Amino acid sequence: MTATALEGAYRPAPPTPAETQKIGQVLEVLAGVCTEHQVLAVLRRHGGNVERTVQALLDDPNSVMDPAPTASDFQSLASLGDDDIQMRSDAQPPRSPPPSRPEKPDVHTIDLTGDDESEDLKRAMAMSLEESGPAFGPSTRPPDPNWAMVPSNTAVTAVTGISQDEQDMNKAIEASLSEGLSADVAAKKPLEEQIRKGETPVALRVSNPRLIYAAMMLHALYSVPQVRKAICSYFPVQESQDDEDVMAGTDHSAVPPDSEPGRNVRSLLETFVYLEYSRLSELNADQLLKDLEAPEWTTPNEGPGDLAFTFYEKLALGVESALHHVVATDPVQHVNWQRLFFFRHGTSSVEPYRGPFHLNWDISIAKITAYGFADCNDLVSCLAKELRDVAEDPASPALIVHTSDVVAFQVIRVSSDRAHFNFPPHFYLDRFLYDKASLSNEKRQRQHDLLEEVALLEKRKAALTSYEGRDALADLRSAIYYYENIAEDDGDEMRKGTIQDTAITLRKIIGQLEAKIADIESSVKQYKEEAEQVFECAELQEHKYELRAVLMHDGFYGRNHLHSYTKHKGTWWKTTENSVFEVPEIEVLEDPAGLHLGAGPFLLIYSRSVSPEEESEKLPWPERIKDLVKLNNKTLFEELSPEVLLNVEDPNSPMSIPQDMPIDTPTDSSSMVVEPPSRADPMELDN
Repeated sequence: MTATALEGAYRPAPPTPAETQKIGQVLEVLAGVCTEHQVLAVLRRHGGNVERTVQALLDDPNSVMDPAPTASDFQSLASLGDDDIQMRSDAQPPRSPPPSRPEKPDVHTIDLTGDDESEDLKRAMAMSLEESGPAFGPSTRPPDPNWAMVPSNTAVTAVTGISQDEQDMNKAIEASLSEGLSADVAAKKPLEEQIRKGETPVALRVSNPRLIYAAMMLHALYSVPQVRKAICSYFPVQESQDDEDVMAGTDHSAVPPDSEPGRNVRSLLETFVYLEYSRLSELNADQLLKDLEAPEWTTPNEGPGDLAFTFYEKLALGVESALHHVVATDPVQHVNWQRLFFFRHGTSSVEPYRGPFHLNWDISIAKITAYGFADCNDLVSCLAKELRDVAEDPASPALIVHTSDVVAFQVIRVSSDRAHFNFPPHFYLDRFLYDKASLSNEKRQRQHDLLEEVALLEKRKAALTSYEGRDALADLRSAIYYYENIAEDDGDEMRKGTIQDTAITLRKIIGQLEAKIADIESSVKQYKEEAEQVFECAELQEHKYELRAVLMHDGFYGRNHLHSYTKHKGTWWKTTENSVFEVPEIEVLEDPAGLHLGAGPFLLIYSRSVSPEEESEKLPWPERIKDLVKLNNKTLFEELSPEVLLNVEDPNSPMSIPQDMPIDTPTDSSSMVVEPPSRADPMELDN
């Protein structure tokens, strides 16, 4: 399958600003050999290393033909593959937003080598060069380091502009970090300290520190009410069972899924049941992440944001494939698709695509670039800018045609400014919706007019308060002080009167200026408040999304340099490695981690606002899996001393099947793990 064939069904994650710069460097060296899309794929395969990318493209031109993952990778479930996706034939849809930069056109080279010249002419030129006498110019002899005051023969790579010594140093540092990371093993708590306390969320622990971000992402998804409910609803049943069994909803009719998306969702379901009912404070997710094929964070000089974007995108596609593949790809029924992760976008200037699921129009996660500007350093402002930038006409920004229950954002910091990136505890998506474009444009124009008026007033204030770079008011006050306290009249009554009159006049001038400045400041405050509240109307406050999870990076590489915040039943919890503790919301919104290293929040997860009752709703998890968890809890309690057992809380109800059940998972509580059903043999759910 060629890269061209892939473009219709799959679009990779848009390049980051750093990747865009590296792609430009590669295209300068390999002009006309490959496209930007192909370079991006090889660049990511080599961890962002420009030299290796160039070498790979030169050594093996076919390396650009490696297929990217598509929806059809989920084979066994008639999932969202190319054959099931209805494509419009009248126009090629544009790239899904929000890309960091527009794609560059292919570079065409002009051959100036003169390949058509005769062989005689070539030989004559070669002989002429050989017979030439001494030429004036720099010596071609290698320099003697004994005579050099500074190293003079340090090679500089033409592609990267980095000397060989610097590259060797970077490699040494990277190898040192990787070696240190390999030796970074999480400290294991004593068994009595692994007991879950009350409603404290269970942490997902992972042995490989390069997968910490992925474990935190799965833990974050569990905190989203809509995701829990959707995963709980996935329970395949046999088609040949009796109608009475179907109506009764008995567990014995369940069958293990036989496709990759189905197995992955079933693994998530089992994990969520453990997170709900386990009385251990931490669970091992090594096998789960192995089955989900989470990419490892192996590049110390790059943050985990791009990996999180890729893993989230793949996970969202797999879940939607398992849950909604029939409805989402049906030409008629797709309008009834209850979108969990994927929202649809389009441009405001043309009629949007109204067909079934299509990866060019339906996306699950958006990239938000934090530029650090004073007026564009929060989530909503940056989202508005991304939607304007992705459109061909900024006056007709991209809009959201169909909303989803969950919305995720990867935050990319490109500015050296150390300003804190702000994200709200909730926001309304209405202003970005296609169906409300007319009202939103009116409000947006009103906001623009108000801000323009603010700019004019501030310019007028600057003209009143400064002159040639000096503070005019300060100069006037200095002059008044001089006439009132320093100037001498030398006993001359006329001079004395002049001094007094001048001081009085200056005071009147200052009074008039201060009154005008006060009026200007009052108007500026009023206009700014109105501009901030211009979208606060009932018509634009119907789609409320609440913050559910934040993944943070402090800028360093290693196990203890990532942490997350998740919201459970109205309470915020901070997870660091295998420790979970309650924190106030203000800490979540103002965490300064990574501020001075260009890091900080790299993944934000929002979902539709629900009532507290719905958020705390007890879901009908499969009884067999619940009983397995409760049996493991029972085994755990048996290993505790009587003194410790007195302080153990177990709010779970007794097992629905009290007799012993055959299980094929370890019951040693000290090594209890989350075992997804990814084995070759089907999971036995019946006695």
